[in-house]
Amino acid sequence: MTKKALILFCLLLSVGFAKAQNNFPAAWQGVWQGTLNIYGKINKPIQVKMQLHILPADSGAWQWQIVYIPNDKPADVRKYKLLVNDSAKGHYTVDEQNGIAINGRLFGNAFITRFSVSGSLLLIKYEWVNGDIRFEVTSGDSNNTTETGNQPQNGVPPVYVYNVGSYQTAMLKKIE
Repeated sequence: MTKKALILFCLLLSVGFAKAQNNFPAAWQGVWQGTLNIYGKINKPIQVKMQLHILPADSGAWQWQIVYIPNDKPADVRKYKLLVNDSAKGHYTVDEQNGIAINGRLFGNAFITRFSVSGSLLLIKYEWVNGDIRFEVTSGDSNNTTETGNQPQNGVPPVYVYNVGSYQTAMLKKIE
């Protein structure tokens, strides 16, 4: 009996996971909010409230809006559009609506973008976790690399290492 219950639980869990993955971004629709922890040179984070708005927009696009809400300043609103290029292949574009278009990919339950701007290399990840969205940004200097390996005589290729300068993370819960 316990084995049957476990199998049923796993099936129900996989159906929920598949729904979140197969119906992206519709299954993620809503207004999400949480506290963003920003780690830099010190290990104690700076905390800022943030929101992520994922709402239907025109022509099959989606509103993908990030709002940072500092305690002592006006909100910083980033109004993007999420364009669906090929949902079967997990291909999307984050359109910043200013001439910048960033390719994104859905891998399982994680939507990921990676790009370089003004000398910083960024990896941004939105991950569906038990009905919430985990937001993560890893960034560092794209111009400062260290080469290691590079021993062709031993079959070791060169590896270029990029320093991680900051890390941001938030667990976003649906509020609307």
